[in-house]
Order: sequence, then structure tokens, then C-alpha cells
Amino acid sequence: METVSTYFIAEIIAAIAVVISLVHLGIEIRQTRKQSIKESMDKITKERADFIKLLATESELSQIIAAGLSSSSRLKTKEYFRFTSYLYYLFVQLELGFRKWKRGHIDDELWNAWNEGVQWWIRCPGTRDWWNNNPAGGFTPEFKEYINQIVDAVIKEPPEVFSKQLDFLKKITTADNV
Repeated sequence: METVSTYFIAEIIAAIAVVISLVHLGIEIRQTRKQSIKESMDKITKERADFIKLLATESELSQIIAAGLSSSSRLKTKEYFRFTSYLYYLFVQLELGFRKWKRGHIDDELWNAWNEGVQWWIRCPGTRDWWNNNPAGGFTPEFKEYINQIVDAVIKEPPEVFSKQLDFLKKITTADNV
């Protein structure tokens, strides 16, 4: 009888050990997921900062982008290529952020900040022209739908909503190089 009792106690201890292991594994998975989300958000934020830094440090590029945003038809061929390449890079990064947000790897607060930025870019006529005439494509249907919804909303906005933005772009493009 003592052998059966010992066997039963051993089984209980093994079962408790398995439960403890599963709980520990669950905690580890949760912590790893939280860390992954944090790293994802940090990476996206750094990409955004690098993107803005490039405009701040490259005066020729910033002039091209400002001119293109107000009216891409004013750009020379090489300038138009740089402008469209820059926007393509921006929208690839935006789609990456969008996909990470949809998967829950970016919190709503950070995504809402990005969404405001997306609206700023879409309010610029040159961005909308580029988006509507993008020959390269390369975006998922869900992201295209997201951007098209913003484009539709922006088009319906009264002009005063983005008139300050356009005035700012005009000042940049007409100012002498400093």
C-alpha cells in the first residue's frame, strides 16, 4: 500500500510541477510579447524621427519635398523622382506601422499620433496627386482602403482646415536658401 501512496504523491507533485511550469511559461510569453510590442513601438518611432531628421538636415531635399507637397507639377524630372521616392518610402513605413497596429503591436495612442501625421501629409495636394497616380503600387488592399478613406475625408474638409499648411509650404518654397 505504501508504494501506491508514494506513486500517488509523486503523481500529484508531478502534476503541480507541470502546472507551475505552464504558469511560468505563460508569464514568460506575456512578458516577451510586451517587450516585443515596446521594441516595435520604439522602432517605428525612431523611423519616424529619422524620416523627419532627413528633411531637417538635407536642405535640397526639404525644398524638393515642400515644393512637391504644394504642387508636384512644379518639379523637374529628377526632383519629381526624389519627391515620389521619398513619399513611397514614407508610405511603406506608414503601412508597416498600420500593419503592426492592426496586429496589436502598436498601441492606439501611438497609432493615433501617426494617423494625425498621415492626415497632414494627405492634406498636401502633391501627396494626394502622388497617391492617386502612383504607378509603382505595392500596397495591400487594406492599407489602400485606409489611405483612400483619409483622402476622401480630406477632400471634403473646408479649405481653411489646411490653408495654414499650404501657406507654410508656399513660404518654404519661395524663401531664399538660407
